[in-house]
Amino acid sequence: MGAKEDRSQNLLGILSDAARRIAATKAEDPYHLYETLHGTAARLAPVDAFYVCLYSPADNTLFFSYNYDDGVYDHPSTLPMGNGPTAWVVRNRKPFLLRPETEPTQQGGLSFGDTSRVSRSALHVPMRAWGDDGEERLLGVVSAQSYEPDVYDADTVHALQWLADQAGIALQRHRDIALWRGRAEAAQTRRSEHRRQAIAMTDAFVRILKTITKDAEALRPLLPPDGDALRAAVERLCHDCYRSQTEANQLPLHLGQPSTTPPPSSPPPGLPDKLTKTEREILRLLTHGLSNKDIAGRLTTSENTVKFHCKNLFRKLGARNRVEAVRHASSLLPDLDKTYPKG
Repeated sequence: MGAKEDRSQNLLGILSDAARRIAATKAEDPYHLYETLHGTAARLAPVDAFYVCLYSPADNTLFFSYNYDDGVYDHPSTLPMGNGPTAWVVRNRKPFLLRPETEPTQQGGLSFGDTSRVSRSALHVPMRAWGDDGEERLLGVVSAQSYEPDVYDADTVHALQWLADQAGIALQRHRDIALWRGRAEAAQTRRSEHRRQAIAMTDAFVRILKTITKDAEALRPLLPPDGDALRAAVERLCHDCYRSQTEANQLPLHLGQPSTTPPPSSPPPGLPDKLTKTEREILRLLTHGLSNKDIAGRLTTSENTVKFHCKNLFRKLGARNRVEAVRHASSLLPDLDKTYPKG
């Protein structure tokens, strides 16, 4: 048997094992499903960073529920559609492989984990399921990335796509069961305001979990060399914290499709109509000279999320940087501080 046949047999064994584990996943444990995807992808090719993002077509929202970089768990985040590779896959519904010609799209996404390092290889694939009528449903995006160049080939693309689809079918099956039981029926009639409140409550809960996680992780270097039982208990606590954050990030998705959105409140005079409340608040903080890190602390969010809002803010104001944005805002709205009280 040649090297190609050996690889095919090995690949078949890896995927068969993954299929059994995915089929056995319980609806209440999506973290275990994503762990299976992550572990299997790492058996197929080098994987330094890995994430699973769920997509809500109702409001074009991306739920980054499971994120790992170099073996370190990165906290979940919820973001609107942007122009990076995840959004590209959602729009085109086909795999995205990092090549020289696709690098601008890869760089258009938000970084996570160790932002001082750049992925040299990246593969993003759609996570799909199919209804009884055969219609394809896009549930999200699965991404594997490496700091080594050229590690993903055509076989890797096909294998990761197959894995993502198996996970998508499992997720859709869990959702269909929930619908059949009636747990989602009432949620589908909720107003979009309820959905926004749920996202805000989830974010607050995740922030609490982040604090607990940091406290748990801080115990690791304090453990005695012979404290195997205590070390195992701390690792279980950390794992439970990671799992809880992943599940909490996905809670708004179970509310179903939002209904008609109530008219937004009028923005302050002079500012663009499409400037969101968060963007206006960030603009106010920018006028006081706060850095992205300081703004993230004020808004209790991540620095990457602030960068994302700043990018949209600059585009809407026609500004190339924060200096121009502040100058533009000052000329349009000299009483910005009176409009929004300081937090």
